[in-house]
Amino acid sequence: MGAGALYGPEEDGTNGAQRTLLSADATLQPTPRFVLQVEANRGSQRDAGASLTWTGAVGMAFWRATRSVGFSVRGEVLDDADGVTTGASQTLTSLTISPWYFYREAQEGVFSNVEFTTFRLPAFSLRPALRFDRSNQPFFADRNGVLRRSNLTALVELVYLF
Repeated sequence: MGAGALYGPEEDGTNGAQRTLLSADATLQPTPRFVLQVEANRGSQRDAGASLTWTGAVGMAFWRATRSVGFSVRGEVLDDADGVTTGASQTLTSLTISPWYFYREAQEGVFSNVEFTTFRLPAFSLRPALRFDRSNQPFFADRNGVLRRSNLTALVELVYLF
């Protein structure tokens, strides 16, 4: 478990836009093949005498099915009622589903495992993913520039740790 706080100017050349961020997180490994992580954030910024705020949270579950295959699910929510971080008053949610294929474990070092767990990061991984985004306001532009409330992203990551 961890907690943190940040405070300082957000914009270059001025100290007028001071931001505060409070953060808390936890990592749990109930079994050698299963890792859970959660994080919550609360931010605020003074702007022209008003206090603008946002709140966010993320939860992730990872299951290592075999030596070379894993599966992760990640959910996120951002309540940006004042539009501080996104420029629009909205609540965003997302769900990302990703199977993993990995090969070899990373070498010893600071970034060789998920912190506070016994899970060793792979030296090489191939991670296709589907991400489903949703907003309570039209926010995501389609090919024609029309704003929609949802968005689907498909991607493939190739990661190599050295």
